[in-house]
Amino acid sequence: MEQIAGVLTHIIYFGAGLTFMMAVEQLASRDRNRINYISAAMLASNSIITLGAGMYANGVQYEYPLSTLLFVTSVYLTGPLNLFYYTALMDPQKDIPARIKGHLVFPLAAFVAEMIFHFRPDEEKRQIILEIFTPGSLHIIKLGICLGALFVTAYLAYLTRETVSVWKSRKIRTETRIVVGLSVAAIAAVIFFLAGFLAGTRHLFLLSGLLLTGIHAFIFLAHSRYPEFFQLLKREIRETKYRNSMLRGMDTDALHGQLSALMTDENLYRDYDLSLNALAARLGITPHQLSQFLNERLRMNFSNYVNSFRIAEAKKLIGEDPARSVISICFHVGFNSKSAFNKAFRKFTGVNPKEIRRTSGSVL
Repeated sequence: MEQIAGVLTHIIYFGAGLTFMMAVEQLASRDRNRINYISAAMLASNSIITLGAGMYANGVQYEYPLSTLLFVTSVYLTGPLNLFYYTALMDPQKDIPARIKGHLVFPLAAFVAEMIFHFRPDEEKRQIILEIFTPGSLHIIKLGICLGALFVTAYLAYLTRETVSVWKSRKIRTETRIVVGLSVAAIAAVIFFLAGFLAGTRHLFLLSGLLLTGIHAFIFLAHSRYPEFFQLLKREIRETKYRNSMLRGMDTDALHGQLSALMTDENLYRDYDLSLNALAARLGITPHQLSQFLNERLRMNFSNYVNSFRIAEAKKLIGEDPARSVISICFHVGFNSKSAFNKAFRKFTGVNPKEIRRTSGSVL
């Protein structure tokens, strides 16, 4: 068992080294930009965390307290760096807002606390480390590490939710599932580490380190083989966020009332030339905003929305005026062809107009 643990530890050390070299690669790029610098810092932090998981599994920290250097800072830093990366990726030309930069307060506090700890004598540090890794202890540093684990989990959960926003996109369905899978694996790695830390179980540290190694090995291979992999995901998320932002700040209840009034009071649907652009102009909004409102709030597209009013009136007229021809009703309610009318009628009622007329007594 010890031999297997030793092999797994070396795999984790390899993963930490690979992740660190990925960070160096970002800095070695000829056309470096802020995304490269953020990526380098994020990968370097992940490298320290992965290395720490391997060392803690072997109890290295008891003999060499310096091996814990920057671990807590990296735990606190990796969440905000992921958020910085996501923000910069979504809008490369825009500066990262000050409110997002404010997320660095906690990592900075963790760094200061670590420096204070490492300026203590080695024997005192060993005693503190022993207490920290003792199951059931409530040392303030231990509580800080637990808080840091919850801190990074919250960031990862938020970014996973952002990725899930494009889950339904067929264009990048595979990419979305892979990225969500990686995010879930990262959250699992944090949970395993935290569980190992609280229970004092080395095997959970190993599992955490192996998950982190697997994640970064996959990213390394995916980036090498499919350089556009993350670009496709970025493009789709940006488009989705843009679409979702178009109704922000708009009084959608008032818009719904205005739209209903145009249909029920003015019978605008009777205009067979009515288009999405024309209706949007009457409402004083853009066609994209109207389309989004219909799709997201009313769960139907423009054609189905207008036709629902046309068919409702057609059913009423067929029942109330048996002498009137179906074709005249078709044109009266806004259809410009009998075939389009029949098709829409069957779609909304399940039968054709003549069947409605024959059974109008029982149907209407």
